[in-house]
Amino acid sequence: MRHSRVTIAAVVVLFAGGLSACAAEPPADADPTATVAPTPTTEPVELTSPERLLDGDCEALFTSADVAGLVGTALQPSSSEWSLDPDYLVIGQLGGIDCTWTELPVPGGVALSLIALPTSQVTRSPTTECTPGYGCIFGSVEGDFSLYGVLYDPTAPIATTTAATQAITAAFAAATSTVTAPEPYVVDAEWPTEIDCATLDAGGLIGAAAGGAGGAGMEWGGDAEPNTGYYAAQTPAGVTKCGWAGAGDENAVVTVLPGGAWAVDEVSTAAGAAPVEVEGADSAVAVGDRLHVFAGDNWFTITVTSAGTDAFVPAAAELVAELDALS
Repeated sequence: MRHSRVTIAAVVVLFAGGLSACAAEPPADADPTATVAPTPTTEPVELTSPERLLDGDCEALFTSADVAGLVGTALQPSSSEWSLDPDYLVIGQLGGIDCTWTELPVPGGVALSLIALPTSQVTRSPTTECTPGYGCIFGSVEGDFSLYGVLYDPTAPIATTTAATQAITAAFAAATSTVTAPEPYVVDAEWPTEIDCATLDAGGLIGAAAGGAGGAGMEWGGDAEPNTGYYAAQTPAGVTKCGWAGAGDENAVVTVLPGGAWAVDEVSTAAGAAPVEVEGADSAVAVGDRLHVFAGDNWFTITVTSAGTDAFVPAAAELVAELDALS
């Protein structure tokens, strides 16, 4: 199956008679006035990044001073290597924004996570629930956007965290009151948006590389992340997560994001990124315990717990071929 990042153009070669005295005579019905069409050229299709709320700039939403005023604690912008995974960058693919502020380096300190998505792109509505000793999971629909938030503040009274979440919501509404939702990102993906993990033959290689017996994979995940905005984005974007158990505590998880190849530059330039050769892929990069593979307009990762990404390169090549065959 072709990868749509490159447009394959048909080249038509026309031979004209009469180039020499010994050339064959043109057919009687040939039109001597016909013009020769120029030869089309083959050029790669440029991958464009999706439009995001406030260009994905968390500082444009709230400064650290804004957050301190809303939460009552000085917090700093925070990110992790997980922010390069399809689970997280899918927020941008749907036109949203994903921001985190934490009380680093205080262990178990106060933290605020906010995800905003165009309401037209999601089917999972935000909810609000506050728990003593934890804080609040909260959200609402404000203008064109659905806000999903988590305020973790285990020592604060519920009345305090509730008031803070109300203030955060009001501030978000004010900051986005004149902002319209970005145009939906057009995904020209060849891979399917619904994949049955148990049918992937590459799973045998993946499970074996993890030190297990291989075998069928299972759907991986659930609502493990406290911010439900991640799950609100995954289904509309067609994210699939499959897992294979290995030996002991070893396991491997594959995350597929059709149309996610726009993230290749962001991943390839991340700290510690190392190029990897994967047969059938346009490019592949190892970052920490994740192997990122880009093929056509698509992106998948293989995340491992300890075996090392090199062991999973043959499985990645098999997975590229299998996903191409499913398209």
